[in-house]
Amino acid sequence: MAIDSLGTGLYLPLSLLYFLRVTDLDLATIGPLVSVATALTLPLPIVVALLVDRVGPRPMVAGGQALQGTGFLLYPTVPGAASLVAAVLVMTVGVRIYWSSVFTLIADQADAEGVDAKDHWFARTGMMRETGAGGGALLAGLLLAADSTRVYDGLILGSALAFLAAALLVVFAPPPRTPCHRSGPRSASGPCCGTGPVSR
Repeated sequence: MAIDSLGTGLYLPLSLLYFLRVTDLDLATIGPLVSVATALTLPLPIVVALLVDRVGPRPMVAGGQALQGTGFLLYPTVPGAASLVAAVLVMTVGVRIYWSSVFTLIADQADAEGVDAKDHWFARTGMMRETGAGGGALLAGLLLAADSTRVYDGLILGSALAFLAAALLVVFAPPPRTPCHRSGPRSASGPCCGTGPVSR
């Protein structure tokens, strides 16, 4: 959540300025193209909701972050209108997939820690989300003051790597453990939590 929010904070102020600097397109063209690419992804959360039920939230979250990283990697290859729409579309599809599945993953993780953990998990992730977005925007503002193409490219590459790293963390993080309920029945695989007798 922190990495994704930091990348989002960088993306929001960066995209229009980046394309304005590295392409021959003017702002009156870039703005509508970005808006069209974003609008094309609006129905996507409906599809993602169905896929989360089928495959689970973890691969969807990781896939969304990987697409966002890929979208940023496409930014330096944009020479004109068509490639701009393609890069923004990949990026925005990743955003839709991520935000349509991440809260299910958080809820699953919280459920694994017991009934009282969900409020804490959502509070922590909410704070990370706001801090990351604000920090990303602040970082972008400070670095863009240098007005250097090299700085722009560094921000783009750093954002791409951050999203790809976050996707790997989600993929390889250990799955949540089922909470231990001492008053529950003995499971088929053995005692609850692996130790001691279980009351019936």
